[in-house]
Amino acid sequence: MEPFVKSLYDRLDENKKMQLFCIEENAINEMHNNGIISKVDPAGTSKLHDPDPNIRLIEKAKLAKSVGKQFVVSSNPLPEGNGKMKYITAVSYDPRFENSICLCIQGGLEGLYISGIMKTVQITYLVMVQEKEKDLTQFKTLISQLNSFYDDIEVKVVTGIKPNEETKPSTNTNRTDAFQKEKKQGFFSKIFQKKSKLVVSNPQSGGNATDVKSMQSERNGSAYAQILTSQLVALWLDKGLQKYKEEYLRRMKICGLSDDVSTKMFEYEAEIIKTHPRPEMLDESFITKPLFSLKEPVLDKEVSYYETHFEYPFSYIVKLSDEAEWHYWNSHEKDLADSVWSEIFELSDQRKKLFIPFATDLLNRGWSVGNVNKFSFHEQGMLDKYRWKRSFTSAAKEPWKE
Repeated sequence: MEPFVKSLYDRLDENKKMQLFCIEENAINEMHNNGIISKVDPAGTSKLHDPDPNIRLIEKAKLAKSVGKQFVVSSNPLPEGNGKMKYITAVSYDPRFENSICLCIQGGLEGLYISGIMKTVQITYLVMVQEKEKDLTQFKTLISQLNSFYDDIEVKVVTGIKPNEETKPSTNTNRTDAFQKEKKQGFFSKIFQKKSKLVVSNPQSGGNATDVKSMQSERNGSAYAQILTSQLVALWLDKGLQKYKEEYLRRMKICGLSDDVSTKMFEYEAEIIKTHPRPEMLDESFITKPLFSLKEPVLDKEVSYYETHFEYPFSYIVKLSDEAEWHYWNSHEKDLADSVWSEIFELSDQRKKLFIPFATDLLNRGWSVGNVNKFSFHEQGMLDKYRWKRSFTSAAKEPWKE
């Protein structure tokens, strides 16, 4: 069994074990019935055709989960305060792959279970299908089964809803849609006969840095287009120029924050950076530079430490999560140390171990969910546009433009 399926399977009673087993088996059948396996491995030389049947099963289930991910537009947490949290998983439903989609969602639920987050917050997991005209009877049955597998998480399907400002994903709005076009360097795009609009940029390459001072900004020709918001604080501390603070406060106004809350946020991030300097943030091409070496963990301490100790500013956390998510989907074949892979998983969208605690802390400082969403939405837009060259995502069109 695929590891996350096996983790859940071992906790279930016999009836539920059979239901879960059928979901995985049917997902694998979807790979055969739709010709995915023959397209992935036409020569029959990969582990999908391994002599060991257990290895074949695991590899096919992993493939089904990856295919299911192609139909997940976004999946992100929305802290609501008062010990409650929603996860909004937007799905572009395709009945040919309903079990594979379900298997992908199960992986996300199991990640939440393993993280132990349910011990501190009450979670509602909404699977949002916008194509309300489609027959979702069987899909709803599968999601209902997932709901029965997890006692501490409420899982349900909602249809015909488009996210408003209060329900936009917290860090990676429209980002998974970008991965649909990029993941596996366009391979799945070929399988589903979609034309990819770009080539994946490897985070290890660092990209081509542009002199920020020579750029036209999105707003009034200013020179901050590629400077992440928390970077402005680092540059202000280093150079003492008021223009960096003014630009920071302008962006906080776009988030909908009052002058008082904006100033306090600036002071809060300044204190974090003064206490825990990040000299790499002084590089104006920081947005394009890779954070992960893949040789050793990028964080100074265990990820769990930073759930209660806020030593990274907000933009740095968004960039870490963004790059970790890329590696989660694209670095499986690399021979990574367990400590490196574990950190990638913890920081990626699967767990968001740094983002969720920091976002929750902001709620306690007078922010609303909408304020947090706007902040992360625009920061992600900058990464989409300048780090990954994803000009087609809505977040990347006009980051930090009023």
